[in-house]
Amino acid sequence: LAFHDDSALSIAGIQNKMLLVQQPDGTWGRPAQGFPSTHILKVDDQRHRGLVRAEHTCLELARAAGIPAATSNITPFGEIDCIIVERFDRSVSDDRVVRLHQEDACQALGIDLEVADPRAKYESHGGPSLRQVANTLAAHAVNPEQELLRLLDQVTFTVVIGNADHHAKNISFLHTQPGLIELAPLYDTVPTSLWPNLDQRAAMSIGAAVDLPDITVSDLVREARTWGLPQSLTRDRIQEVLERLREGTSTVQNAGDLDVVTVARTRAEELLDATVLSD
Repeated sequence: LAFHDDSALSIAGIQNKMLLVQQPDGTWGRPAQGFPSTHILKVDDQRHRGLVRAEHTCLELARAAGIPAATSNITPFGEIDCIIVERFDRSVSDDRVVRLHQEDACQALGIDLEVADPRAKYESHGGPSLRQVANTLAAHAVNPEQELLRLLDQVTFTVVIGNADHHAKNISFLHTQPGLIELAPLYDTVPTSLWPNLDQRAAMSIGAAVDLPDITVSDLVREARTWGLPQSLTRDRIQEVLERLREGTSTVQNAGDLDVVTVARTRAEELLDATVLSD
C-alpha cells in the first residue's frame, strides 16, 4: 500500500491516515483512478500511544449503547497499531461502491479552514457552535426532533468519554435526498481526558460550560433547550442514554491498556446520580 500518483489518498485531519478499498475477497487495495475508498486507516499516535485502541473501544461502547457509530477494527502492522474505520458515506452493493454525499459542520456552514484560521473548527477560534449545528438540522432534517435528539446523544457520549476534540469537523451530515439531511454516525471518538497533557476544554461549549470534567446534566439540558427541545423530553433522553452507556460498559472490553470502559462507567454513574438528586 505505497503511495502512487494515481491514488486518492488525501484526507483531512492531523492524524496520519490513508484511504483504502476493501475488495470482495477481503484484501485491501488503493483507491486508484477516482475509485471510491471504503475504509480509512489511521496509525497510532506515537506521542499518545494507545490512541487508536481507545478510539476503537469508544466506537464499540457507543454502538453498545444504541448510538450509531462507525464500525472499526484494530490491525497491527509490525509493532504499529492501526485502526481501520469503515466509511459511513459509502454504499456497497454487488461489489459496486457508491459515494453518499456528506459534509461536515464546517463545510455545511461555509467555514473554509484553508482561508480562515485552521483552528476555526473549534468554537473558541470562531468555529461553529452546537446551536448552529442544531439549527442546521432543525431547518433541513427529514425529522428535526429525531435528529436533534440524536445530536444530544452524541454530545452526552462526548461528555461521558471525556472527548475534548468533538469539533465541527467531527460532526457530519448525510444528504439522504435533495435538500434533506440527517446526522451522520459518530466517528473520531477519542477519550482525550486520558492524556493529562491534552486540553480538557470541550471543542464546543455545552450550555455555556467548557470544562469537560465539570459539565453537568443541567448543562446538557440547558444546551438542548437552546435548540428548541422541551426540557422534560431532554432530561428523559439524557437519563436514558446514560443508563444505556452504563449497561454498555458491562459488555464492552478495553481494546488496549487504557481503561476507557472504567472511565466511561464512572462518569456515566456520576451524571446519573446527579440526575436522581436533581429530580
